[in-house]
Amino acid sequence: MRVLLSVLPSFQNTSFFVAHLGNACIAAYLKKYLPDIQVNTIDLRSDSECKNIWSSSDLPQLTFNKTFVSDIYDLPIIADLINKFEKYHTIRATLEPTPEVISNWALDRSLKTENVINKLTKTNFFALRHLKKFENYDIVGFSLYTTNLYLSILMAILIRLSYPHIKIVFGGPQVTQGETTRELLLKSKVADFLILGEGEQPMLELIQALQQNESVEKIIGIKTLENFSSIDTFSQTANLEELPTPDYLNTDFSLFSPYVVPVYSNRGCPFRCHFCSEHSLFGKKFKRRSPQRVIEDMIELNKRYDIYDFTIADSLINSSDEWLEEFTDILLQKNLDFNWGGYFRAELGKELVEKMSRAGLVSAILGVESFSQQTLNSMNKKKVRQEIIDTINYLVDNNVHSYVNLFVGYPGEKEEDFLVTLDVSNELYEHFRQKNKSEYFRITARNFQMRPFSNVYNSYEKFGLEAESWSSEFMPDYMPENLKNVFDKTLCSFKVKDVSLEDTIHRIIRMKEVRAKTIQV
Repeated sequence: MRVLLSVLPSFQNTSFFVAHLGNACIAAYLKKYLPDIQVNTIDLRSDSECKNIWSSSDLPQLTFNKTFVSDIYDLPIIADLINKFEKYHTIRATLEPTPEVISNWALDRSLKTENVINKLTKTNFFALRHLKKFENYDIVGFSLYTTNLYLSILMAILIRLSYPHIKIVFGGPQVTQGETTRELLLKSKVADFLILGEGEQPMLELIQALQQNESVEKIIGIKTLENFSSIDTFSQTANLEELPTPDYLNTDFSLFSPYVVPVYSNRGCPFRCHFCSEHSLFGKKFKRRSPQRVIEDMIELNKRYDIYDFTIADSLINSSDEWLEEFTDILLQKNLDFNWGGYFRAELGKELVEKMSRAGLVSAILGVESFSQQTLNSMNKKKVRQEIIDTINYLVDNNVHSYVNLFVGYPGEKEEDFLVTLDVSNELYEHFRQKNKSEYFRITARNFQMRPFSNVYNSYEKFGLEAESWSSEFMPDYMPENLKNVFDKTLCSFKVKDVSLEDTIHRIIRMKEVRAKTIQV
């Protein structure tokens, strides 16, 4: 049995990505418990051609008086692709886009039709160029995100048409969180199997069942067309202490940006910010590994790849100060010359930051979202603004590169809330510039996008939003009958009340100005 675990490039931004932790975890698990099978991974995000196709500014997804849903954001284009596949079953016809579909979608997203067609053409050629790399396998797995949905489905269709013996499996965040994505993949027969939740054990049991020609219907975390109408089961059985060290196989880390090795300390998130859905990725339970076990992985990966830089790829590293203290103490006791970073909640004390800096902390991505206390309260952040500002100061003062993530356009955000965020951002920049510390301070500001499974999404009417499904404008009569339900159920965007065109333009431009200042250091 030959298994390939793959991840394909995003249709949007290629500016920041690291080696794929999820596939490395599954590969290590399969090699440990099924040593007789051949397991390989492929990460096409590292292909040099990507930068010539997708860039960070090509698809801004910016429009007025609405917020987009971060789900199947290119559903009409994907549905058109699937429609051609079902209708013609030839590569040439499948890859021929329908101009009406492209132009309507581009108009809705404030994009130029010719730019989208050009990007799709390059994307299609990219997939064709890499198709043969999938040829000699029995099972191909795709790690799916909302941003790489089109290219992943395209590659799966090309595999279907070229190598029909291959079983196709989809997993990852978009499968776990996207109910209509699951329906789209199975009812179109693009996928044979879906994995919901943690992937190690379901993938293991799926391979064993296929080897023995047994039914897969009772495997927890596996979804098929046959059991589609049954209740979804999400795998969350893994004991994180017992999982093997991630195996990146023959990954060339120099092809990634930044040049780091991902490790992990937990799965899930114990917090429930209204805009976020990270807590749903691995089921309801939040699970954490011991500090000792994480450091054992870092030591082992350092030996394998001779790399001393790590990113802790958790949704949140500092879910517990006690855990972080112990982790830092062990690093210092062992005198390990590692650099590390990751995502933090902006609630770090001065002494802990100083200790982490001595233990190799070099970067911190902070989920700040807003400097307005009113907006923070509305988000259920359970944070005090001054604590956030103090955390940023502690990090920058200790020469830790700090990346502050901000939203523009959160539901209910008023002009005065936005101005508070703008003013504090400018004040922090000027403060660090005067201290010659501005190189350690970065602002990242983006339009707010709705995420399925978030509280805002589930209770959008309470936040003054009006939902719009794809079917209202984008469901042509010639689309397959089995996809009409997907168009009806998948939300495209939410109308935002009481936000003028001028407000939207003003906020985006002003935040881009602040961001530009912090980048030009």
